[in-house]
Order: sequence, then C-alpha cells, then structure tokens
Amino acid sequence: MGLAETASLWVKNGGREAATDVELTFNYRPQFYNLWPARHFEPVTGIANRHTLQFSSIAPREEFHIEMISSGQKLPEIDSFPSKEGIAKLTAMHFSE
Repeated sequence: MGLAETASLWVKNGGREAATDVELTFNYRPQFYNLWPARHFEPVTGIANRHTLQFSSIAPREEFHIEMISSGQKLPEIDSFPSKEGIAKLTAMHFSE
C-alpha cells in the first residue's frame, strides 16, 4: 500500500472589491480535489497539460478551501493565480507534528 499525500489550499479575497475572471492554474491536474464550501468553477486542461480552475468572481472577504489528495503521485504546484485585477499573493503555511 502506497502513501497518500494531502494538501489544503485556502483561497481568500482579502480586498474590498470582487476579484473577477480568476484563474488558479496547477502544473498538472490533481488526482482528487474538492472545494469547500461547494461553489461553481470551470475546470480546464490547457497547454502543456496545465490544469486551471476558472472562477467568474470571488467576492470581497469570500473564502473557500481546495482539498487535494493523491495516492502514489506527487501533488501539483500552483503555476499561476491571476485575475482581471492583478496577480494573487501566495502565502505558504506548513504544519508539522
């Protein structure tokens, strides 16, 4: 039995205005992923097998989580996270026992 790898991505619009035409692109498609709370998005696989989650908008102060799990495969990394208003700021958080 192989090891499972997990990750949680917390997405939050900390601004005072909606972020529109948001695209969260991974370097490849996660094996399994869910969004909590559930919300609408469009998954798109593009050039060089990049996998993008497209959101029409993220409201001010809105947040959601993307939970990923993989069995026997490394989890993908975020390749880019732009919106019509600009590039998202990524903050890494690590928890260990």
